[in-house]
Amino acid sequence: MRALGLGDATSVKRMAKLLPAPMRQTAGESDGFPATLALLRAPGARPFLGSGVQRSMSYADLDHYRDNWWCDRWADGSPRPGSQSYGAARTMEPPLALLTAEQRSRAADEVARLDALPQGLVWVGQRAMEYVKAHPQDKDAPETLALIVHGTRYGCAEYNDPNAQSALSKQAFEMLHRMYPKSPWTLKTKYYY
Repeated sequence: MRALGLGDATSVKRMAKLLPAPMRQTAGESDGFPATLALLRAPGARPFLGSGVQRSMSYADLDHYRDNWWCDRWADGSPRPGSQSYGAARTMEPPLALLTAEQRSRAADEVARLDALPQGLVWVGQRAMEYVKAHPQDKDAPETLALIVHGTRYGCAEYNDPNAQSALSKQAFEMLHRMYPKSPWTLKTKYYY
């Protein structure tokens, strides 16, 4: 997921074999739409390892208590400034002595690039909607838009731009109803959030 966020197609391809089987079947070795659809179908996936009590549901299940995708920093899961759970500034760990200065610099650059991206569902949803706009004939397009809308109902809303998720939901809902009015996914998607 981090390689996908960084646009590192080589690493995405190399790491794809480590995905759980259902995600691997959808994503393949893609860094494009198949990978995005796999993430929409896996709300428990995260680009970091969490500490403490872990998510109690499978990565593939939508948690109705909003523990879906991620609403914190990409790099380490720490809260973003302005979020309700943001406390004292995070302390930086001392650099690992086994890394060269160049490796530490590259890692710092990657962290900054990842943390500049939107939180989980907004990032995944934006990627998915760009694809659907360019490929409206794709058989998975209606499901994709419905998953975005449904995900915004149970996605976290605790990050720097609380309106981004709501705007995403409305946009996906309107696209779904305008472009695929007779789809079963449209009939199941009666509201946006």
